[in-house]
Amino acid sequence: MPSCPPSGLPITERVTDKALRVLVVDDDPAVASYFEDCLVFEGCDVATAGDASTALAKLESDTYDVMICDITMPGLDGVAFYRRLAETRPDLLRRLVFISGRPSSEIKALLPGQPLRIVEKPVPVRVITALVEEWRTWS
Repeated sequence: MPSCPPSGLPITERVTDKALRVLVVDDDPAVASYFEDCLVFEGCDVATAGDASTALAKLESDTYDVMICDITMPGLDGVAFYRRLAETRPDLLRRLVFISGRPSSEIKALLPGQPLRIVEKPVPVRVITALVEEWRTWS
C-alpha cells in the first residue's frame, strides 16, 4: 500500500477553521494506518478503531464529521455497524463512507434501498483527497 503523501503529490496549504474529525474503522492495521496518514496529511483529526464495536463505543463519547468503515471485519461487520447506527444514531448515516474490496453492487445488495456511499479498495490518494474536499463543503 502506498504511503501518504506520495512523492509526486504537490503539498498545498489547507485553509480551514477547524480540522475535520474522521473515524476510520478497519480491522487491518495497515489499511487503517494508510487512511490515517493520508487524512492527517489533508489536515484531518483522525481516530481509528480496529472493529465496529470499538467504533460504536467511540461514538458514544466523541463526535466525528465523517466515518470511514470497512465492510468485512470479524465480529460486528460494516453492515451490522450500519444497522446499529440506523437504530441508535440515524443522523450519522449520511456521514458514513464504506470502503471494501468487494464490488459496490454486492454491498448495496446487503443493504437494499439504503443511500450508501461506497469506495472500492484499493483507494488511491487522489480519491481520499477528493473525499476530504467534499467533506469540507458539508461543514
